[in-house]
Amino acid sequence: IMSGEIPDIMEVNDQQYQQMYEADLLESCQSAFYDYATADTIQLTTEQGELAYEACKRNGELYAIPFVTLVKENAAVLYVRNDWLNETGSPAPTNFANFEQMLATFQQAKLGGVDYVIPERSSLSFFLSVVCPMFGGAYNIWLDKGDHLEIGVIQPEIRDALAQYAEWNKAGYLDPEFITNDGTQVTEKIATGTVGINYGAFSSPLSGWATAAQNDDNIEMGYYVIPTASGAPVRMPIGTGINSYWVARNGFEHPEAITLMINDFIEKFYLATTEEDANTYIDEISTGLSLWQHSYCRSYRGFKNWQQSIDVSNYLAGTMNYEDLTADSKGVATRINSFLDGDRSLWGWNEIYGPNGAFKQAVETLIKEDDYIQTAFYGAPTESMGSYNSTLTDVYTLAFTDIITGKKDISYFDTFVNDYLAQGGKMIQDEVNEWYATVK
Repeated sequence: IMSGEIPDIMEVNDQQYQQMYEADLLESCQSAFYDYATADTIQLTTEQGELAYEACKRNGELYAIPFVTLVKENAAVLYVRNDWLNETGSPAPTNFANFEQMLATFQQAKLGGVDYVIPERSSLSFFLSVVCPMFGGAYNIWLDKGDHLEIGVIQPEIRDALAQYAEWNKAGYLDPEFITNDGTQVTEKIATGTVGINYGAFSSPLSGWATAAQNDDNIEMGYYVIPTASGAPVRMPIGTGINSYWVARNGFEHPEAITLMINDFIEKFYLATTEEDANTYIDEISTGLSLWQHSYCRSYRGFKNWQQSIDVSNYLAGTMNYEDLTADSKGVATRINSFLDGDRSLWGWNEIYGPNGAFKQAVETLIKEDDYIQTAFYGAPTESMGSYNSTLTDVYTLAFTDIITGKKDISYFDTFVNDYLAQGGKMIQDEVNEWYATVK
């Protein structure tokens, strides 16, 4: 971008998209998309709603085509070793009281050989992704306050979550090394059977939990919607649903090439039905080796994996024929059958898509009940975001860590809010609300 040597088509992030638009480096994609997108492309990429496309518009016109991602399917759920629940007599964490009882029971039993239960990391991801929603908190999205928007991280619900998490840390439930832990270390602890709970998207059984299952034939997983302290249904915070942006340089004669490639991806990945298509374009049927990720311009169907879990479960139950499965689902069904025949290397596929997998036990509930709260800001990144977002992440991570570890009292949260606003948060909020005034 700096050199001015812009390719005909490229994939950019939100800041780059805005910079290129302001510099008049982009060709409009309005007709390139709507005149060339197939009905299947439009239907499947808007299953979660049309906010991703609205967020791509500048002055009411598309100057990028969104790489739509699985913002609802990927919402976090609890991962719990049910074999540990059975061994300890702990109740399943279907409500907040049971969740707390599970923490205490797992700590006392020390089934993983350690004194802690929660595999927190330095980024505080368990707190932000699990504990905050327990108290109605949504740290990373913009919330509609009626006449203005505010960022979630400074809301009183986060304070309530911090107070509880500090108590859990005092009780010894958190990994005492969490300040230095990263994602790799947490995955290793799951894989070695050190911990029995975590959180994740639906695909998590293909990572550390799969290794744990290789090491322990008795592992039995449970997947749970995050319970709330109030007893009300959880509302999982989600963003706009955009992974990145497909753009065409100003003057490119055929910006519709982006759409045509997306059409082809949609047709092959989601609608094809033959094993030949699966082995050529999607995944190798027997091994699951990913081929589809080599596709360049692509955009995702919002509820593909949920539908796949329904179809594969029906096939396994004998109520759907193998021939009627999509090419991708044929591969999943084949791998689950291989697991059921004794190949434990394919354990994770059954845990995701099988009749007792993550979708059936938890993710499906979120989708059916629409238990989400989506960001109220979907405009272009503001000028101050690029300058201050990284600093503000450090501000809340340090403040929250100090409160959780007891270095600061919970009353310090008020000081944190003032610091957050003073170090760029107020400037961003003002810019966001300038945008909000134009759309409310």
